[in-house]
Amino acid sequence: MQNSTLFRRAAALLLTAALALTLVLPGLAAYEMPIQTVNEGESVYLFNADIDKPILEQNADQQRYIASLTKMMTALLVLESGTDLSAGITIPASLTPELQSIRANRGHTIGLQAGETVRRIDMMYAMLLPSANDAASVLAVDTSGSLAAFAAQMN
Repeated sequence: MQNSTLFRRAAALLLTAALALTLVLPGLAAYEMPIQTVNEGESVYLFNADIDKPILEQNADQQRYIASLTKMMTALLVLESGTDLSAGITIPASLTPELQSIRANRGHTIGLQAGETVRRIDMMYAMLLPSANDAASVLAVDTSGSLAAFAAQMN
C-alpha cells in the first residue's frame, strides 16, 4: 500500500515537472532565424511587424521584378471587389494588343482570345497557378475598367 502511494506521488511529481517544462520551453526559443539563401545574389527582406524592425536583409535595396506579387495583389483586388467568381468574363477586343504583347515577349499565357468567355474563377486559377499574364490582364480590366485604372487601384 505504501509503495502504490509513493508511486502515485512520484508519477504526479514527474507529470507536473513535464507539464511545467512544456509551458516554459516555447518562451526560451528566442534565436536567430536559420534562413539560408542559395547564393549571395538573391534578395531577402524579412520584417517582423510585431517589433517593427527587419529580421533579415540581403540585397534588400536591389531592384527586382515583382510579377508574382502583382498577381497576388490582382487576386486580392478581384476578391475584394465582390464580383461573382463563377460568372463568365468575355475577353474585350481592346485587350488584343496587350495579349499580343504578352505572347511576343514570351510571357506565360493560357492563349486567351478576344471574344471568348471564361469564368472568373478559372482566370484566377490560370493567373495564380501557371502564372498566366493574359488572365491577369483580363481580370485587371474586368475589375477596374482599364489596366491604368487597375494600376492606380493597386497603388
